[in-house]
Amino acid sequence: MTLKHFRLYFLFALAAALILHIAAARTFAAQREPAPPPHGAPARPPMPAHPMSMEGKTAEQYYKNIKVFKGVPASQIIPAMHFIAASLGVRCTFCHVMTGNPPRFDFAKDDKRTKRTARKMVLMMRSINNNNFHGRMVVTCATCHNGHPHPQAVPALATASFGPPGPPPGRPAFQMMPMPPKVLGAYYQVIGGADVARKITTRVLKGTMTMGLNRAAPVEIYEKAPDNFLAVVTFPNGRTMDRGTNGRVAWMSTPRGVMRAFGPEAEGMKQQADFYGNLDVLNLKQNYPRMRVRGTEKIGGREAYILEAHAATGGAFERLYFDKENGLLLRVVHFTPTPVGHLPDQTDFSDYREVNGIKVPFHVVISSTEGATTETFTHVTLNTPIEDSKFAMPHNPPGQP
Repeated sequence: MTLKHFRLYFLFALAAALILHIAAARTFAAQREPAPPPHGAPARPPMPAHPMSMEGKTAEQYYKNIKVFKGVPASQIIPAMHFIAASLGVRCTFCHVMTGNPPRFDFAKDDKRTKRTARKMVLMMRSINNNNFHGRMVVTCATCHNGHPHPQAVPALATASFGPPGPPPGRPAFQMMPMPPKVLGAYYQVIGGADVARKITTRVLKGTMTMGLNRAAPVEIYEKAPDNFLAVVTFPNGRTMDRGTNGRVAWMSTPRGVMRAFGPEAEGMKQQADFYGNLDVLNLKQNYPRMRVRGTEKIGGREAYILEAHAATGGAFERLYFDKENGLLLRVVHFTPTPVGHLPDQTDFSDYREVNGIKVPFHVVISSTEGATTETFTHVTLNTPIEDSKFAMPHNPPGQP
């Protein structure tokens, strides 16, 4: 069973809000797939690439007023903003202004001193790393700020009376670590076999998604190889929010209407829809050629091997935690490269059950710098036939913009 589809679902609501926010300033018609031609009419030519696509673009080619991130892939800018916000413990309004009525972010404006200062801090951080660490990202925003808007320049006071120092900690006993193929082999064996897992072409998951203040909502997720994806969340009032892609067009459907996704949202859905993508543990060797077992750590009271996998120097990498006793995957921490540091997100797996001869986690907790979400699935089916039409972008009803 591949595990990629469990990642990043907590961003569902955040992405929805962002898309709705931006869509208000654009016409739905410009983002919508055209209606199918009448019966007997000639077929329309394929749709051109969306003009808002950031694929292959640098930051200055996609965004306005880029000064210190020139040459950086456009896809890394939003993760970089999340990294800075989490490092300082702030939100977007700390640096960016909102204008208009209703108010909307104008990210290109330099009105706030904090934004101008942030540029200087990025240059300072870059200089420190270049001059002292051969360009490696050792010092980041989090190094000095550690969750505070302003760095803590003085040491903390002692919280207890001074006393005689205790004995020095003993050195941990040397422990021989297994090689990565052995750890992965144990995982493949316990889930039911890699060959069986590779024959899976569709997944359907149904359960609940809990975010924030214990707000639980029913969720249904449909996936089909190689790049079809659909997630449906049902609100307490019965309305739904759909988010999907057919591999060509990414889209969002809410009670306000249907709109085409673009920019970071489209790129995120494209990655999420990659059935055999780079978050697939079965393809770990191909996508992360550099692997090593770097030690052990306790995860929920279970001793786990830490397998670290790198794609390339300075690129994305992952730490995977495999149960030392039974071989099951307990946690994946993915580090996304940004120009200011690697942005982490974490997924924890538990409650493994057998489905069609393959063990699948029915309880998933996704954590990031933005918050946490819990997915509890009640039904998981594999290789259920799914029509391609299920992933096509729907059309707004007549008369609705």
